[in-house]
Amino acid sequence: MRRKPSPASKDTGTPRPPHHRRSRAPSFSALQLPTRALIALWDDLAGWTEKYDPAQVAADLTASEWERIEAVVAETTGFFTRVRDARAAVPRQSVDALAG
Repeated sequence: MRRKPSPASKDTGTPRPPHHRRSRAPSFSALQLPTRALIALWDDLAGWTEKYDPAQVAADLTASEWERIEAVVAETTGFFTRVRDARAAVPRQSVDALAG
């Protein structure tokens, strides 16, 4: 007994887009997050250094993983240096008034 083709497999003549041609999401690097997201990130990171053994991490990381960590540390340091400089340029009363 022959089975009827299912509707999904039936050729309708309409080409279907390939699955690999999905629209691209916007680049994460172009996304500007609010300051509260930064605060939440740092709250999540609080105490993280107590959760890892430096000797074990050193032994486990590949050269590529270590390079990524070094790059993120450099980005982080550079970012907070710019934030520190920007904070120094704003009178303290102005910043505190915005927060409260």
